[in-house]
Amino acid sequence: MSSLQKPLHIINASAGSGKTYHLVKEYLKLILTDDENSTAFKSILAMTFTNKAAFEMKERIITALDEIGHPEFHKNKGEQLLKTLCNETKLNEEFIISKCSSVLRNILHRYEDFSIMTIDRFNLKLIKAFSRDLDLPNDFEVSFNNEEILGNVVDELMSKLGDSRYSEINKLIVKYARSKIEEGNKWNIKSDLVKFSSIIDDE
Repeated sequence: MSSLQKPLHIINASAGSGKTYHLVKEYLKLILTDDENSTAFKSILAMTFTNKAAFEMKERIITALDEIGHPEFHKNKGEQLLKTLCNETKLNEEFIISKCSSVLRNILHRYEDFSIMTIDRFNLKLIKAFSRDLDLPNDFEVSFNNEEILGNVVDELMSKLGDSRYSEINKLIVKYARSKIEEGNKWNIKSDLVKFSSIIDDE
């Protein structure tokens, strides 16, 4: 694959600046510039931080392939991306349209090979592949005790109290403690912070 022989390409961008669009475009370029077939996606691994981001990446790639590969059904919604891909890959429109259609068909038939996953899921997959070498049972599962983890995080946070390097944290916790006293509520900052963290985690 010619694109894989190029130097590392780093995209550095802030939230909301169009990272996903550029990542989708780069993914499509890797697929389109493969000289062999329309199953290059089997050799590409994309990793994200969250399940939501992984789902969005998959959805955006499939949508782009569909809009470019079947312009007659989408009123040319993928026209701008098609032009960008033509310009950056030096491939003609007819070839890109045909290949996008072929790649989409292959992805839908071999969806399990369409590898866009979270970093932790990739690590788990890797560990399971070497479970025998790591002396782990083949059917092991990973489970999290969120309350215990959050409790440890809050303990770490509380340990920063009085440390001048964390003055903002000190101010926030002291302010919160004062509000609890003024309201006459039960005094248990750790318990409250764990509950609050659990709400955020559920979101």
